[in-house]
Amino acid sequence: RENKETCDALLERVRARFYDIVQGLSLDFALDAEFDTIRGALYGGASEAYAASRGEYLSARITAKLLGAMFIDAADLIRFDDAGNYDREATQKCVRARLPLLSGRVVIPGFYGATSAGEIKTFTRGGSDITGAIVARGASCELYENWTDVDGFMAVDPHLRGDARVIDMLSYRELRELSAMGAAILHPDSIFPLCKSDIPICIRNTFNPSAAGTMIVPTAWFSSGAYTRNACTLAGIAGKRDVSVIRMEKVAWGVKRGVLRQLLCILGKYGVLPEHLSSSVDAVAAVVDASALQKERIDEALAEIEERLRPRSIALERNLSLIALVGHGISRDGDIIARTTAALSKANIPIRLIDFGASELRLTVGVESRDYEQAVGVLYDVLI
Repeated sequence: RENKETCDALLERVRARFYDIVQGLSLDFALDAEFDTIRGALYGGASEAYAASRGEYLSARITAKLLGAMFIDAADLIRFDDAGNYDREATQKCVRARLPLLSGRVVIPGFYGATSAGEIKTFTRGGSDITGAIVARGASCELYENWTDVDGFMAVDPHLRGDARVIDMLSYRELRELSAMGAAILHPDSIFPLCKSDIPICIRNTFNPSAAGTMIVPTAWFSSGAYTRNACTLAGIAGKRDVSVIRMEKVAWGVKRGVLRQLLCILGKYGVLPEHLSSSVDAVAAVVDASALQKERIDEALAEIEERLRPRSIALERNLSLIALVGHGISRDGDIIARTTAALSKANIPIRLIDFGASELRLTVGVESRDYEQAVGVLYDVLI
């Protein structure tokens, strides 16, 4: 009874908010039946995912009414399996069967979908980006516009540099590299549906529609010269704080067959996935995420490494951060490493690691976390 009273009070606040929106838009649109359905579902034991999705659902219903457009529930298009994992094949089947038959404007809520049995499931944060990409591919769109709250993809974190410029153009691969290092304006998984059909993306600002935004184009188009960027080779700078380096030594260990495989198996067992892995004749080093959620797992992994692999020495170097310089052509720019190292040296910022081989379009530099913000600023001034 107490829970029902609390639920009713909260639901009434939500109802009042949506009625204010409807009235503010001067719409003749009754929501009583919708809220009765929601209330019944919640009392019937509906999941948290169902409750979380109803705001998106109602907003989309109102938007469809405002635009005079057809509403299609994402639960009828976006498919998840019973474990809550996105089912790409089933979704594409639903989308291809329905969207090509439609004409005119359509409003589809993002963020959620459903199992074949009708149970609502949600994506992780930013999931509406994925929904939009899925629909764009299913409708064979020429362009997928993603409207957000910024003017586009910034060349560096604007919290670190207030004068950060907007990148006018990125390739799919550059987006993936920047997003993986924390520049997460667009959900990185949202490009996978579009890659299959070479559909470009344009990031636009809902609150500044006159801004040109950032075009994100298929990598092959960019590489062929069909699209060019109005800037230097370097597209942008992104970073990741809170990393550590596990350094291990043993005679001939770095070239002994099976050692790296065993090391990766142990780290994977504890969910500690290396950001970078390097080896020499007698040593192996793994750069790992050392955020608060990972610290206990790292300690457990280190204990098992010592027990099973018995290195001569093993140490964990803490309080490091990674800075990624991303852009097509970096691997062919012989000056990029020299300018990077010279700029950091001039600023008295020691480089703790450097990686220039894992990706042809990314140079990664490791610095002490206390130097991170200064290092990003220095590199932005020199390289962008």
